[in-house]
Amino acid sequence: MFPKESQYIKNYISIRELSEYININDQMKFLNTLIINIVMYLIAVGYVFLWIMSLLSSNDEVIKVIIDFSKKYSVVSFGNTVGLFSLLIAVYTVTYSQQNKIYDKALEESYDKTYSSKD
Repeated sequence: MFPKESQYIKNYISIRELSEYININDQMKFLNTLIINIVMYLIAVGYVFLWIMSLLSSNDEVIKVIIDFSKKYSVVSFGNTVGLFSLLIAVYTVTYSQQNKIYDKALEESYDKTYSSKD
């Protein structure tokens, strides 16, 4: 860890601590974007798994069936790879910014309540 990074880590407030400042609709939006991110991550990992397994040979019957299917229907191709990763970038761009907006809004509200109660 670099010295300047430690100040950001110390000042970071977890989403669990901020949950009392987030209304239920925003919590649902945050959870939905998190689920979308996880699903897209799993799709990308599965695609990379198919790509790697198409290059290797295996003795397992289940893996052979999956590899044969992906080769027969050309699931792993350059066009599909570019399309998948452009979709990943687009989805992460939207969901990451949405999660940051929800986090920043909750952080601002927590600061307002904290400092207005001290006055």
